[in-house]
Amino acid sequence: MWKEYQTRSDIPVEMFDGLTEVIRDLSSVPHGICSQNSSSFITDVLKEYSIDDCFHHPSIIGYDDVSYDKQKPHHHAFILCWDRMSLDTAKVTPMSRPASKLNLGDAAPKN
Repeated sequence: MWKEYQTRSDIPVEMFDGLTEVIRDLSSVPHGICSQNSSSFITDVLKEYSIDDCFHHPSIIGYDDVSYDKQKPHHHAFILCWDRMSLDTAKVTPMSRPASKLNLGDAAPKN
């Protein structure tokens, strides 16, 4: 139901001022997205803002990538995102080590 609403909605997704520049500046650091939106919707928005090349697409985790009982704020989606970020060998840096993971968002993972 939510995906159908997303694909029919004509409400534009707005980025915070300066966010696309920050994402580009940090593109050498592996990062991903963990969201309650569908992964295809997230990818479409990234393309719209021309920042899709800054993300390793398997590290974009939407509600359709995890079972209902393991969606945010459950930690499973975050761990899946982190694991998939580690697969991007072109962007392996000291930041890609597990002890160096950082979560930014509106909800912290719960155990």
